Amino acid sequence: MDDLVHTDVPLHAPPRMLHARVRSSTLARGLTAALALVSAAVALPARVDAQDAPTARVTGVVRDTAAAEVLSAVTLTLTPAGTRTAGRLEARTDADGRYAFPIVPAGTYVLEARRLGYQPYTRGGIVVGAGAVVTADVAMSRAALSLQAVVSTGLVDPS
Repeated sequence: MDDLVHTDVPLHAPPRMLHARVRSSTLARGLTAALALVSAAVALPARVDAQDAPTARVTGVVRDTAAAEVLSAVTLTLTPAGTRTAGRLEARTDADGRYAFPIVPAGTYVLEARRLGYQPYTRGGIVVGAGAVVTADVAMSRAALSLQAVVSTGLVDPS
């Protein structure tokens, strides 16, 4: 009924012109609704797949092996086995030495930890199953740091 009020067909037009205008408007609304449904159907599976992707969580604590104290500011990387950089995830330990990789796709990984003053730590074969919470604690050893004296001498140009 709303279409008849907003039509640009004159009121004195024959009834078949009014009927054609109503059919045209109804067809346009139907096509718009169909297009919206098709768009939603195409977009919906992608969003569902992203939400249902098999992911897990990898957490742990990093400690000094000698002092058994927790280490903060450690950079950790979790890389899928067999790759060098593809899919690499990165995290840092907090003040309590804890770290977390909150969203990790299922697979097998290599965990690396680095901090200045400590030897790099590498652990392979970390298997992450879908929906699992994997704990991978890290123990780092101090690295011997030494500084060497640097002596520089210069000559003064008398000119």
